[in-house]
Amino acid sequence: MMDIKTSGLKAVQAAIKGLERQLPYMLSRSVNDAAFKVRAAEQDEMRQVFDRPTPYVLRSVYVQKGRAQQPSAQVGHVDAKRDALMRWSETVRPHVIGGRRAEKGTESRLSRMGIMPAGWRVVPGPAMPLNAYGNPKPSEYARILSFLRAYTGRARRLNRSSTRPRARATFFAVEVGSPQARGIRPGIYKRDGSGIHPMLYFVRGAEYRPQLNWVRVARKTVDDAFPAAFDRELTRELARQRTRRGS
Repeated sequence: MMDIKTSGLKAVQAAIKGLERQLPYMLSRSVNDAAFKVRAAEQDEMRQVFDRPTPYVLRSVYVQKGRAQQPSAQVGHVDAKRDALMRWSETVRPHVIGGRRAEKGTESRLSRMGIMPAGWRVVPGPAMPLNAYGNPKPSEYARILSFLRAYTGRARRLNRSSTRPRARATFFAVEVGSPQARGIRPGIYKRDGSGIHPMLYFVRGAEYRPQLNWVRVARKTVDDAFPAAFDRELTRELARQRTRRGS
C-alpha cells in the first residue's frame, strides 16, 4: 500500500486565489493587446488593397479598449469630423462587402443643381489634378462647384448650343442626354487657351468587388495574438506571485 501526500498545498491554493483575483485584469490586458494588433493588421490590409490610402483613412481604424469589469474590446472604423456610418460607407464598406459606394458630397451637389442625374457618380478625367494619394484635390472640386453655382444657367445654355463655350466660361458641363453628349462624354470640362480638358466624367455607378478581408484578417489576428498575449500575462503573474512568496 502506498500513501500519497501533498505538500505546499496552501501555497498552491493561495496562488490559485491570486490568479482568480487578477484574472479579469489579465484578460482585459490580453484583449486590448490583441485589439491593437488587429488594428495594425487591418491597416496593413488597407495598404495592400487600396491605392495609396490616405493617413486619414488609416487613422480612422479605432480601438475601444476593454476593462477588467468588461474584458472585451472593439475595433472599428470611425470619422471624428463626420457621421461615422456615412464615412465608412463611402470609403471602406464597398471594399468589404462589394456593391455601389455611397454618394459623395460633390455628387449630391451636382445632382441638386440639375447637372448630373440622381444616382450617378463622378470619376476623375485625365485633366483632373490629383493629390499624392491619387484622389482629386478638394480645392479643384471647390473651384468647379463654385463656378457652376454662379454660371450654371449660362454654362448649360452654352452646352446646348455649342461645343465651344466662351473663354470666360472656365468650366462647363456636358449633361447626360444632351445633344452635345452625342460627340463628347458627359461630364465636366475645363476650357483654357490650349483647348478643352475633361475634369470629371459622369458614370451610372461605381461598383466594387469585395477586396478588403476585414473579418478574416481580424479573426486570424485574434487567433494568433490573444493566446500569446494571455500566456505572457499568466507567466508574468505567476512570476510576480513567486516573488511575493520569496520562492
